[in-house]
Amino acid sequence: MGSTGTLTFPRTIDFEAAAQYIQSFEKAPGGVLVFDLEDTIAIHYSFIGFMIHMKKEMENSGGRLIVKLSPTLKKTIQRLNLDGFFPEHAHVAQPAQELHISVN
Repeated sequence: MGSTGTLTFPRTIDFEAAAQYIQSFEKAPGGVLVFDLEDTIAIHYSFIGFMIHMKKEMENSGGRLIVKLSPTLKKTIQRLNLDGFFPEHAHVAQPAQELHISVN
């Protein structure tokens, strides 16, 4: 597996921000990508579609997507019956590199 990177998301992700994240990731990176949503309390539903898409893309490219959720988002994911799709991961095996993606 390639490198490990972590992308930390803001407290809220509205429709416009979700659309910009989708545009920022036209192609899934290799390796392990961690979506750190531990401080995020609200997301637009289109962002959930983006997470599903990224997980599939990462797996198709031989990588892996790890999603760290806040308690609020864990409940949302459970209510949508996606908790099996985004299982909790206690740790990342490799040291993480911080990724910076500009969303204006």
